[in-house]
Amino acid sequence: MRTRPLAAALVLALAGCSSGPGGGSGDFGAISIFGTPILLALKAGACAATIVVAAPVSAFTMLARPSSDLGAVNADFDYNVQIRDYVDDGIDQNCGPPYVVTR
Repeated sequence: MRTRPLAAALVLALAGCSSGPGGGSGDFGAISIFGTPILLALKAGACAATIVVAAPVSAFTMLARPSSDLGAVNADFDYNVQIRDYVDDGIDQNCGPPYVVTR
């Protein structure tokens, strides 16, 4: 029963020791080792909350006016398409990189 929390803590600790996108220059220091597991935990919660909100919003805007109903000229002026673009950007921001704390 205690192996799952221990395994999760081990995975998060190893994630803090991983190299960043720069190729492992090694100058991340202690802030990366201790901050990355916390970043991953907070990012997972923020990503889950974003998806919980974004899914119904996108579905309702698609029900209101599907993007296939729009011509190429009118797509830029439709608020439903803009809302879906904002939701997509929010998901990218909250669920995307960075995954490693750097200086």
